[in-house]
Amino acid sequence: MTIQEVIKRDGTTEEFNISKLNKWQRWASYGLEGKVQWTDVVLKAISKLGEKVSSQELQESLIKTCMQYETWSYSIMA
Repeated sequence: MTIQEVIKRDGTTEEFNISKLNKWQRWASYGLEGKVQWTDVVLKAISKLGEKVSSQELQESLIKTCMQYETWSYSIMA
């Protein structure tokens, strides 16, 4: 199962666009270049979600996935 739609904070729904996660990654990984495998985090995080999720659920899944690595770099990313 893969994400098809994301419900934004204002209640609108849009098609899931995985490239938008790269914006979050650039912000969250500032100074961590090469220390975090972002693709692995994303794939693990979205595999746990349904076809329609809120942006908050998506962000929480990314954070929890980072924390599962139990390293300083991933903790900072989270």
